Amino acid sequence: MLLPYAPWLCWLIPIIGSGLTPLFALAHRKIRDYVPIVFIVAAVVFSFSMVSDVFMGEAVNWVSGEVIGGLPLDWQLPWISSLGLDAGVLVDFLSVLMVCVVSSIGLLVTVFSVEYMRGKQGLTRYWVFLQLFIGGLGMIVMSDNLLQLFIGWEIVGLACVALVTFWHKDSHKARYGLKTFMILRIGDVLMLASILTMYFYTGTFNLEGIESNIGWMSELPRIALMTALMLFGGAIAKSAQFPLHEWLPDAMPSTPASFNAIVEVLAGVYLVARTLPIFQQGLPSSSGELAIFFLIVAWVGGFSALLGASLAMVQRSIVRVLAYSIMSQYAYMIVGLGVGGLMTDPTSGYLGGIFHLMVDAIASGLLFLCAAAILHRVRSEDMFAMGGLRDRMPITFKCMIIGALATIGIPPLSGFWSEETIYSAILGLAQELGGQGKFTLMISVYGLYFVMMVTAAITAFYVIRMMGVVFGRKSKHIRKLEREGSPIKEVSLLMWVPMGIAAVATIMIGVLAPFVITGFHEFLPPLLHQRMVHEGVVDVLRMAFLSPSFGVACVVLTVGGYPAYRLYVTRQVRPTRLTEENVFLRRIHGFLWNRCYFNSFNYAVASFFTKLSNIAYEYIERKGIDAFYYFPAHLVTSFARRFRKTHTGVLSYNMLAGFIGAIILVVLLLLIGEVQYLF
Repeated sequence: MLLPYAPWLCWLIPIIGSGLTPLFALAHRKIRDYVPIVFIVAAVVFSFSMVSDVFMGEAVNWVSGEVIGGLPLDWQLPWISSLGLDAGVLVDFLSVLMVCVVSSIGLLVTVFSVEYMRGKQGLTRYWVFLQLFIGGLGMIVMSDNLLQLFIGWEIVGLACVALVTFWHKDSHKARYGLKTFMILRIGDVLMLASILTMYFYTGTFNLEGIESNIGWMSELPRIALMTALMLFGGAIAKSAQFPLHEWLPDAMPSTPASFNAIVEVLAGVYLVARTLPIFQQGLPSSSGELAIFFLIVAWVGGFSALLGASLAMVQRSIVRVLAYSIMSQYAYMIVGLGVGGLMTDPTSGYLGGIFHLMVDAIASGLLFLCAAAILHRVRSEDMFAMGGLRDRMPITFKCMIIGALATIGIPPLSGFWSEETIYSAILGLAQELGGQGKFTLMISVYGLYFVMMVTAAITAFYVIRMMGVVFGRKSKHIRKLEREGSPIKEVSLLMWVPMGIAAVATIMIGVLAPFVITGFHEFLPPLLHQRMVHEGVVDVLRMAFLSPSFGVACVVLTVGGYPAYRLYVTRQVRPTRLTEENVFLRRIHGFLWNRCYFNSFNYAVASFFTKLSNIAYEYIERKGIDAFYYFPAHLVTSFARRFRKTHTGVLSYNMLAGFIGAIILVVLLLLIGEVQYLF
């Protein structure tokens, strides 16, 4: 390891910076605004210092000074000795890859935020929770045990809710913060129940310890299946997947737009990726629990991808479009991981999911930075209030089109390689199941492939629609700003440099993707306890461009992209005219505009439980439990009130009352003595 204690400091430094930010704010405003960059740069340096360890397969334990050969390195320090708990970090390919992605995007967001948030109220809070969020994500991906991972999980949730309610004086945004908190808590409860169940049967929170004690899963397959589903429930809440997805499209427009480039949905997908090998080895394939679990994972991802892309088609807010895009793109990763779990060799599905996690984190981060830059100038989220920005913001346009093409999956950009890997894995699984005679599962997997192809077509549609509306014909709002003497111009250096770096990274990963995928084939199999299958660059290129899925993907992208090009780029047809003249399209548009009524259903459920709690409070708590306890209290107070009237203050009456009381006391003592004598 190049730097001492790097696996710890890569996530502890941002958390320390978060705690020190209020002190920097007391010193000077500029120190508060620029010092976070120093802390995040340090986190990036410590994160990338571990890359050499992954390639060399050895690390240095800086406590003992010894060289440890053969990753993963599970480095533990005493934490709560009385309970036998240790704080620890896990240094392997997956953790190092993800902490590098998290810290790098965090640095771009931090630099971008210096200019974007300049002059805003509550900046100290912003810097505190931004650094806490980055540190919490780093803690999640580096933790070697589920309890420590859960602590990082809660840190990220706290920071997310705090940033959603950053503009808390706006009642709508405050309400969205409460909504985010409630939905995330559902996932947290499910995840905690799963963690405690695994601890009960294995006696440890350590990931490697759980993986080496998975015998209980084969003995209790149904309990193991429920445990896996509860853990997955925690993951889908964090990753905004169906049915716990409704917080994301409301949370993102409420947060400062600069923060949206690094979202906590990454944590949920990482959790699935980290725990996939445990359940694939532990769940018995003969009893069907393995197939049930991973089929649920794959189909939840497939439906979420389709749902997110469909809802993005009708949004007017650019932030909501990208929020649903995040939901859809991260669902691709869930699909890849679910498909990998069903395969005899999970490497291809696992590779597709993890690779897409890396490339889409960068591509989506790029799109959100570009959107934040546009909002900074236009001061409106409504895409139809934009337009004509291609010449006015040329750098933003070039960066955003790179992110858009990568999201669609246009070669040779990074998104093409990861999406194509997932498509090929789905077809490979279907062929494998057909060869095994499992035709029902095979048909289900082909259905999943069809859903993903429809999603790809819709993705091309909404991305081209977004680009055509934002950078196409000038809107009335833009003309008004120009008449008022506020012409739209490119953002400053501090904002477009992070966008440029993310755009260059998207291009470079795409160009070097065959070599990157070859490296993935080398380092992923050990994580999945599979033999190493080395695929050369030529094999990767052949699988990408000569596979059946490539031809199908080209067709569906054309089917989805061409109508959007005619409607929103060349504007040969007016979109509103189509919905006005076609009843079916108008109903579909209304259904999607109302978010498939999932949001209304959530509010109806919340309203029902609110009324139920009010009834319970009125009739069970107040008129039941409270009345039961207040009844003897009222009797005592009523007696005391009447008895108080006998105390008139006349001395003779008081002496008489004392004498009567003494007689009663003597009689009681005599009676008690006789009872004790009898027994």
